[in-house]
Amino acid sequence: MMTTTLSETRQTSSLLAKTILIVDDELGPRESLYQVLNPNYKVVMANNGREGLDLFESMAPDMVISDIRMPSMNGIELMKAIHDRSPDTPFVLITGYGTLETAQEALRYGATDYISKPYNIEQIRQLVRKTLTAREKRQNLTNLFGDLQNLNKQLEQQVVDLEKMASIGEISAQLIHDLNNPFCAMLGSL
Repeated sequence: MMTTTLSETRQTSSLLAKTILIVDDELGPRESLYQVLNPNYKVVMANNGREGLDLFESMAPDMVISDIRMPSMNGIELMKAIHDRSPDTPFVLITGYGTLETAQEALRYGATDYISKPYNIEQIRQLVRKTLTAREKRQNLTNLFGDLQNLNKQLEQQVVDLEKMASIGEISAQLIHDLNNPFCAMLGSL
């Protein structure tokens, strides 16, 4: 019997809401990726790089999987365009014509991973899960860092306010001391 922890359940439920854009000019690979990923993610598909870029701009998916060799805009050009708009979006390149040179170029321009066709279905599932989980963790850390910066600014402002109040207290004490001397003299005269 397999048990699932609460954190695994939360992780799975948060991944279900993720959108993956698949860009491939060939129907077969595009449909097979759709079938593999659709039960667990929202999957949108594009026939070419230009259509993929338009969908990216209108939908802002959480991840992009693209073929490299496509007409009008290849996968590397698409990846560069998407990274210009959203450098944190994971981008996986898939190709049936992979060379060391194209793999190096893909990684140099920010590909999260590079996979050769034919690919292993379980490998794709694990890669997508791992990539989206890592992205979510990075976003959480970025949010926490922003929260810490805001908290630090608030604390700095409180220190400034306390220093002002301390200065006012010192001035008040000096004023009371200065007023107390004439009052003591008047009381003594009375």
